[in-house]
Amino acid sequence: MTCSLPANQQLQHNTGRNGCLCSLPLLIKPAIRYTGVMENKKPRIMSRNYVIITLTNFVNASNFYLLTVVSSGYVRDAYGADDAGGGVAAGIFVVGALLSRAVCGRMLGLLGYRKTLVIGLAVALLSSAAYPFAPTLAWFLVVRTFHGFGFGVIVSATSTIVADIVPPQRVGEGMGYYQLSATVATALGPLIAITLSLMGNYLAIFFLCALLLAACLMLAPLLRLKRVVLDAEERLLLKGFSLAGFIEAPVLPASAVAMMVYFCYGSIVAFLAQFTGTVGIAEATSWFFIAYAIVIIGSRPLVSRVFDSRGLKVVLAPALLLLAGGFLILAFMDGPLLLILSGILVGLGAGAAQSATLSQVAKITPPARKGMATNTFFLLTDVGYSTGPMMGGLLLAATGFSGLYLVMGGIILATLATSMAFSLASGRKPRS
Repeated sequence: MTCSLPANQQLQHNTGRNGCLCSLPLLIKPAIRYTGVMENKKPRIMSRNYVIITLTNFVNASNFYLLTVVSSGYVRDAYGADDAGGGVAAGIFVVGALLSRAVCGRMLGLLGYRKTLVIGLAVALLSSAAYPFAPTLAWFLVVRTFHGFGFGVIVSATSTIVADIVPPQRVGEGMGYYQLSATVATALGPLIAITLSLMGNYLAIFFLCALLLAACLMLAPLLRLKRVVLDAEERLLLKGFSLAGFIEAPVLPASAVAMMVYFCYGSIVAFLAQFTGTVGIAEATSWFFIAYAIVIIGSRPLVSRVFDSRGLKVVLAPALLLLAGGFLILAFMDGPLLLILSGILVGLGAGAAQSATLSQVAKITPPARKGMATNTFFLLTDVGYSTGPMMGGLLLAATGFSGLYLVMGGIILATLATSMAFSLASGRKPRS
């Protein structure tokens, strides 16, 4: 049957009782053109969920740096502790964070993302408020451990949520901008803490930390997140005690690279002030970290876009080479210029490697396992960051500062060679 109506009237005619088939192409073509336009537009990263989670990550990281910087001084003033006691007060926080990794993946899978985040915020809030009321050093250490646990839960929850809500095509950008919130906190947190502690106002620091966490806790109900759907086998796995209930094996290669980056970077954090003191430029130590933070903030958008368009290998290889170069320059550092240059290279290398490996974890993991995957990533990075200074101390006694940083640079190069040999960035698709 042939339609006799003009072309501009066929669409209207088709909607009537006696529609004709000849107008069907007119219905299809506009739909195809409209779909093509939509597919060319970049999906949005920014949303209410994304802003709340990124803000929460910033507050959590700031809280960590605020209290880590002042904890050793506080226990000396409040409890008469010696330097060893001050070091324990600062470091035991990591023990609590490591303990959280044992259960956080299960919590995210069984309780859901928002409930897990609320639990972490509540523990961190109560701990921050409890610090001034700890009657002895032992009780203070207990509070620090609980706070570390809450901190670890928040990090795993926020990272999992971001990995779940960012568009797959822009996972590198989404994870990269999210991580920048913690980078900014590395600069602002210590600055605020040192300013208030010089005034002797520790109570204000504890109150500020509790207030910021309370604000995040009030924002949590505004999150609108997809429900985690687990089948019977996955639920049984999370409730059991097999290794798969604690570790997401496919993300171990990327997480292991990040662990080695944090392992080596930990030696900088732990010993750089001593090293610059022996060179006679102790007052310039902060310049390294300023340069480190600036280049991470400046390079993160480009690194994230390259990851999304080219993949992990294109980002990781140059990043680890830059990081190794930063350690090499640091080993022979004899003045402020080389110190700043080292900070630039370490910032470019470590910042890109950390962002790309976490983005890879989010990219290759199916939704139902994202909680376990991010928990696995942070478990390994916590191990690296906490053991780096310990092993670095043993190396320092045998090799001196220059030898220590040469060894660390060599470890980074070995990590690069190993990751390339095992084809870390093989483009594997997520498991169904």
